[in-house]
Amino acid sequence: MSMLAAVLLSCNSNKSAKGSDADDESDVMEVKLKTYSYEQTAKHTEARITIDFPVGGDEELRQAIYDNILSFWQGEDPDDDPIPDFSDDGQGLVDYFGGITWNNLQEGWESWDEDDESDIVLDDNSSYKKLLETDRFITFLYETDGFYGGDGFGKRQGVTFLKDDGRKLTNDMLLKNPRSEKVLQLIRDKIRQENCEGAEAYVEEEIVDGIDKLPEAPLYLTADGVGFNYAQYEVYWSEFSGVIPLEKIEKYLTDEAVELFYTEE
Repeated sequence: MSMLAAVLLSCNSNKSAKGSDADDESDVMEVKLKTYSYEQTAKHTEARITIDFPVGGDEELRQAIYDNILSFWQGEDPDDDPIPDFSDDGQGLVDYFGGITWNNLQEGWESWDEDDESDIVLDDNSSYKKLLETDRFITFLYETDGFYGGDGFGKRQGVTFLKDDGRKLTNDMLLKNPRSEKVLQLIRDKIRQENCEGAEAYVEEEIVDGIDKLPEAPLYLTADGVGFNYAQYEVYWSEFSGVIPLEKIEKYLTDEAVELFYTEE
């Protein structure tokens, strides 16, 4: 957060990072997290899940985070059974989804028909971890990647919760104009910088130029600015992720969003 504070102070000398106003303490929702993990491996299969799980604090914020965790693993059960209530059992939750993942991998391996299978490993790795927490918001990052065959898969998605009321931050709350061409251009420039330049270039320029809408997943707050994630196949066969520096995107943020980072002295 010291880096974030330095950026904010350099952007606007008459403002300072929030977190020092004691009068706001009573309006802040706090949450306590505990990390739970599941891991099981065999010669040809590997499954791992790690979750920063809400175990205490404000009940409304805690429930919002729990529901968000479930949303990422919803539909993993091939029998589409209702998910048991694990709101007070973080280890039970990761064991439940870990068991489903492991069974899926085992079934995938049993049906594997490649001729050369000596070095093949089917894997599924997922995590839901706290990325950043201030006295105004808390951001989590969900990441998953794995291989069941084909191109494999990967996904990153961030989500920011506001500590004044527990709401998830939406694009309408964050941006003055969620359809702003200038914001889209900032995203294109970031993707081009990360994927179309230098030795690591693998994306055609016209793919990036053709991006004409924000990601389906909402933007989120990071220590360096505003993050975005395009899911795999949303605009390309691989996912696109990046962070727009705060000094570049601040002018397009709503006053309420700016207040998440600044307070008047």
